[in-house]
Amino acid sequence: MQGLIDIIDTATSVGFNYFYGVGDEEGYLRRMLHTTPSLETIYAQLRDDIQTISEADGDYFKTPNQLKNFKKLKKYILEAKKYIAKLIQKKKKGSKSEKSQIEKELRALDKDFRKGLMDKEDYDYATRILLRPGVDNLDEVKTKFDEIDSKVKQELKKIGYEEENLDFTEEDEEDYYEEFKEPREAYAPDINKLVDEDNRHYTMGEFNDLYEDIAAQQTALKNRTTNDPLAKKNNQTALKLRNDRIKNLIAKKKIPTNMNRAQLDKLTDEQLAGLENA
Repeated sequence: MQGLIDIIDTATSVGFNYFYGVGDEEGYLRRMLHTTPSLETIYAQLRDDIQTISEADGDYFKTPNQLKNFKKLKKYILEAKKYIAKLIQKKKKGSKSEKSQIEKELRALDKDFRKGLMDKEDYDYATRILLRPGVDNLDEVKTKFDEIDSKVKQELKKIGYEEENLDFTEEDEEDYYEEFKEPREAYAPDINKLVDEDNRHYTMGEFNDLYEDIAAQQTALKNRTTNDPLAKKNNQTALKLRNDRIKNLIAKKKIPTNMNRAQLDKLTDEQLAGLENA
């Protein structure tokens, strides 16, 4: 039976292939029933799936967003697991009365056979039918799994589920940034500097994560130095020098006409130096 680990597809933007293609194809849960498994087999698979999601980390995927998307599947698999658990409990409760009824019918068969009311062939056939393990009725499960898969489909629509390759060529990159050229002119970091140690451009998601990490570190540093008199004085001095620098740029009209003060305040010291030297 296919497990969640088998649907991981890092070539897609979402990071996995829950459906066969895009559209009204069957979802992962519905496909589990192709082999007509028992309730216990389904439960065991769902239990393993939850463990797979819990243990998945960044090594499984190319981008942080792919991992986040995969983690979102957990609540749907949990819903399916709880549903199957209830059916198994219901099945156990009904098995006692069913076993009693089968034993009663076997005694009746044995009595008819000993009285000569049925031949050996019919007796053996009827006995096999009664002793054959009951097959779980999966029609109700199919309906429930289709319902849960539909919820997953709606979730995927929200996060932009597309069967697209994540390889971002230089040509794609040029087209992307050309499309947003005007907004970019207000504040445009040098994209050639936004690369990792392998000279690979960061995706927007990765860059946002890095930005958040840097901001958190700066906040932590600020909190540590706020109560330090010397550090506080140094901060005030640095802030005054920065404000004087910005005033000087404004006075010399070296600020782009489409850049407001709020955008100016967000520039780094290196970017301010670039305006000074322009």
